[in-house]
Amino acid sequence: MTGRGWSTPPDALKLLIASVNDARELPDLAELIPDSSDLANCDWRDPWNPLARACRRVSEKLSAAARKIVGSPKEFDEFRRNYTFLVSGRSVVTELARQYRSRTASRGLLTAHEERFSANLEILIVENENGKLELLTDRLSRALIGLPVDRIRMCAVCDRLFWARRVNSECCGESCRKTYNQRNSRTSQRLRRMKRR
Repeated sequence: MTGRGWSTPPDALKLLIASVNDARELPDLAELIPDSSDLANCDWRDPWNPLARACRRVSEKLSAAARKIVGSPKEFDEFRRNYTFLVSGRSVVTELARQYRSRTASRGLLTAHEERFSANLEILIVENENGKLELLTDRLSRALIGLPVDRIRMCAVCDRLFWARRVNSECCGESCRKTYNQRNSRTSQRLRRMKRR
């Protein structure tokens, strides 16, 4: 929270929102990757390696924000983990924004049959160097844990995802805010005219 009551999202969330707004279709990584038995024998320095070529093709199709998230295709395990973060993160933040919009359309009240937001995320439990189990969190859960749910929204004008810096923000930017205010002004003028008749 900044001094003026504005809030800023974590960097990972900023990149996720930018990649969602890019609206490019994400290729299915599993379809592009050759048989997993070839993974053990992969030489990443070999430019003709089919796995390296597949990862480079996927990376070339991504937006700049998405490429920042997934990183270099040269490290396959990290690239795959980051790509999974990108795919699952896009669906989670989009669903968060949709649920916020539907909740505000119904005056923000949850009825008895509605549930709060939930998402299934993969977790990994490993043994640490002390011989104790430890929960490894992925980038998505680290980016989302503790965030106010109502700050990830869809713009009321253009339907782009954005981080609401202020609690009462309904639009992603100044031009959309002006359009939104103009629409509201015209609607209220129509209502006043109808009441006079």
